[in-house]
Amino acid sequence: MSFDVTSDGEVTNVIASLDGAVISISQPFTVDDEGRWGGEVAGRGVRAQIRGRIDPSGAEGTLEAQLVNNGSSHAAGPVSWHARRVPGSD
Repeated sequence: MSFDVTSDGEVTNVIASLDGAVISISQPFTVDDEGRWGGEVAGRGVRAQIRGRIDPSGAEGTLEAQLVNNGSSHAAGPVSWHARRVPGSD
């Protein structure tokens, strides 16, 4: 799991690997006053629901997805994720 946090308080550029599939979410998510963010998105072959919380020590949350390929569907998750800040990424 990786993502960026903008100076405007949005999470962007979410990239995750789930059951061997790489999920890329470009939709921005607004971070609330308690550090929570998330939502549901749909794109080519995937519908994903992501939730997270950011604090000074890092971030954590859950990811769940429905992957569709050639007419077959596969549900993955929910899985918990944890992230930490990359040093020098201010």
